[in-house]
Amino acid sequence: MTIGKTNSSVIRGIDRANQSLQKSFTRLSSGSRINKASDDAAGLAIVSALEADAATSRVASRNAVDAQSFLDIQQQTTSQLSEINVRQQELAIQASNGTLSDEQRASLDQEFQALSAEAARITSSAEFNGVKVFGSQVNVQVGNDSSGDSTISTQNLSSAELTSQGLSIADSSSALASLDSLKQAQSNIAQANSSIGAVQSRLSRAEDLSETKRLGSLTAASRIRDADVAEEVANTVAANTRLQIDTALNAQSNLNAGAVLRLLK
Repeated sequence: MTIGKTNSSVIRGIDRANQSLQKSFTRLSSGSRINKASDDAAGLAIVSALEADAATSRVASRNAVDAQSFLDIQQQTTSQLSEINVRQQELAIQASNGTLSDEQRASLDQEFQALSAEAARITSSAEFNGVKVFGSQVNVQVGNDSSGDSTISTQNLSSAELTSQGLSIADSSSALASLDSLKQAQSNIAQANSSIGAVQSRLSRAEDLSETKRLGSLTAASRIRDADVAEEVANTVAANTRLQIDTALNAQSNLNAGAVLRLLK
């Protein structure tokens, strides 16, 4: 092999060693094995897809949390309606007593109507993030696809079915009729709470599943993307050793070339 060819080969070896060192330094400093598409095009595509799945799963989980807050307000409201209903039943039973005077019954009806007005105020003002809690069915996206399994719908609560609007206990017959309506409203409240609880359970499971999927996607992406520190340190040592050897060979080759030129003079 001629001196020129030897020197050229050594220089290429130095370039390769420098490139290897630069790649290992970049991976060690960034912590990532894939810093550009040319490092691993297929791996980068997989990592991008996994990170997208993780991002959408995070949003789905947050949707479930928001829906839980919506349902919490629904449940708090129905609890208040239940307390009002119980008091109105007490008043209706009391007003149905034939021994009461008209004045006494009117006083009871005054409290009864005030409670009805409060129930109406509660149902009309209850909302979450601008969405009315009563008269609204909310569809919650809890998955990262468009399938039916990725959507959970909340209960559409009717204030008319849960309150005592239009009732009166001004006389004993009205009081007895109102009592029947109040008992039905209380039954409706119990059914509403049961439905709310069932949706809360589904949302809780969906939130857990979304979080599990998010962590799984991030873990899988990390395995593909992250640099193996021990391997990169070993590569750095090997490349540095090759660089030192090739640099020494290049220096020796230059000395030999200089000696030949001096002989030719």
